[in-house]
Amino acid sequence: MRCLALALATLLLVAGKVWAGEGSSDFALENGFKVRLVPMSGDRQVAVVLGVRAGFLEEPAGLPHIAHITEHLVVFGHPAGSDDGEAVARWFRQGRANGETLPGWMYFDLQVDPAELEMAVRVQAARLARPEFTEKGLAREVPRALDELAFMEQSKQGGTGKFAYSAFVQAALYGRTDVPIKAASRAITLDDVRRFHAATFRPDQAILVVVGGFDPARARSLIEKAFGPIAPGHRAAGRPRPRPGVLTARWDASTRHLIVAWPTPATTSPDHAALSLAVETLDARLRADAELARRAKMPLVTNDVDGLFLVNVQAKPGADLDALRGRLLDQVARLNTPDGLAPLPLLQARMALGNTIRPGEMATLFAPAGTRVLTRTNQELQRLGKELGWGDLDAYARRANALDAAAVRAAVANALAPGKAVVVRVEPSR
Repeated sequence: MRCLALALATLLLVAGKVWAGEGSSDFALENGFKVRLVPMSGDRQVAVVLGVRAGFLEEPAGLPHIAHITEHLVVFGHPAGSDDGEAVARWFRQGRANGETLPGWMYFDLQVDPAELEMAVRVQAARLARPEFTEKGLAREVPRALDELAFMEQSKQGGTGKFAYSAFVQAALYGRTDVPIKAASRAITLDDVRRFHAATFRPDQAILVVVGGFDPARARSLIEKAFGPIAPGHRAAGRPRPRPGVLTARWDASTRHLIVAWPTPATTSPDHAALSLAVETLDARLRADAELARRAKMPLVTNDVDGLFLVNVQAKPGADLDALRGRLLDQVARLNTPDGLAPLPLLQARMALGNTIRPGEMATLFAPAGTRVLTRTNQELQRLGKELGWGDLDAYARRANALDAAAVRAAVANALAPGKAVVVRVEPSR
């Protein structure tokens, strides 16, 4: 017992030294731009991450895949030969610059030396406000984006789930069931990219997160100077609300998907927080479902896309999509049973949600040498997507923590009823 107490005291002492002078801080600029600073004293690396609500679900009618194409152009949207452009090219070659498009948002991350923080902040501000899009860049990046899709079509481990959201959007939101994503990508113009960027890249719909070895006061000054002058922009029209029913979207990719969605209440509603708790339990059940695994792979469950609860699976060759839909709906229905959301699964869901909303320091403390910044950045990325979709995370957590199992089951029964489901079968063109 004495040894255990000594070990615990040593751990707390080490933790105190590691965290001395640290502590994250959040603030917002007058144009609505949000910032989160996570200083980690002593580290020799800084991650600068820009998140924007510009995911696949924001794509307009007739332009599937425009979000991913825009992401590619934004990554290299700096004048050729400029200091910023050269820095981005160097960071990219070194594997220290990346971009990713997801259903509800996209992000751009830079891993730089502390001395490069000013340039990294300036690069991210230009991406939000005024990237330079060129015909040369478009001609280079469209094939690169399509190569990602082609690679995932052949992958045994990964899948084309995120690309299938483009087909879902065109079918469920706009009634377009012919979705030739590859052909449509090749027809995208610079004007298309500029319009999408202008509609979605707005400071009030974006967040910057800085993690690592930096001085918080200096970082705040740099951020205010770079992002403060960016105009708020014009709020885009709201996304259409899908109607319940079953649709088939045909695309020019080889994989098959089943995407089931339900419209959700406002994020300020306790029922929305209940659905986020249900996500954690449903995701675990789908991944452990042996019968489902025989028919599909890569189950994706999310409630952080504005207005939609989404379940997306990639069907295996020969799988019956109707049988797959029945299995998914059965698993959702189980959430409304006493054993489906019993106290223990609910406690686990609450802990998982809480860890996402407030990333813990302990995982960072025990990260392997040289990976502390990367570990914490990955935690912050999970939080970032939720914050873009839900807004005030502290208030959201309070709503979730106030719910018992009966309240969660009632919310699931109401919001995720089979008759309210929007089902899109994504299949190859004949």
